[in-house]
Amino acid sequence: MVTMSFWIQAGCPRRTPTPDSAGGLSLVEAIEAAFPLEAEDLVLVWNGVSIRLSYKYDMSVIIEELLNLLSKLLAGADSINVLFGSDTFFANWELESRDGEVKITADWQSALASIEALRAAPVVTLPLLDFLREWCRPLRLVHQATADLRLSPEGLSRSHALAELVERIGEEGRLYR
Repeated sequence: MVTMSFWIQAGCPRRTPTPDSAGGLSLVEAIEAAFPLEAEDLVLVWNGVSIRLSYKYDMSVIIEELLNLLSKLLAGADSINVLFGSDTFFANWELESRDGEVKITADWQSALASIEALRAAPVVTLPLLDFLREWCRPLRLVHQATADLRLSPEGLSRSHALAELVERIGEEGRLYR
């Protein structure tokens, strides 16, 4: 049974006017530098519960796990376990992908939302393509915000991987179509 109970509002976070990128930054450091502390948050909706994620701190902390997760799904993996370890977005997601659908079972530890409400509805099932598309706009915003920064060779490599992932997903989530 497919239930569309997962979507993302990427927002329009302002960027740091002239972030410091002397010496070359990793992708994580570039994300932290690109967004000010008081910028609009990303809002992830999980079974009707709105969860705020900071671009500066949450997205920078979970970016590598997110890139790996989405890349594995695009490569056809049928079972993935991912731990998002940000202080304000701490959850273990077990994903099962079959027949064009993805089922996510989450063990929520911390979030900028009601943990009780999240734990009361830990499972989301939706079309795989819809799940991937929901991440496209926020990842595109991260890439655009970090594209002009001076990145280290590793940071540049991860930035290229991010751009390639956004390109492969292509279409954005339901709020942006």
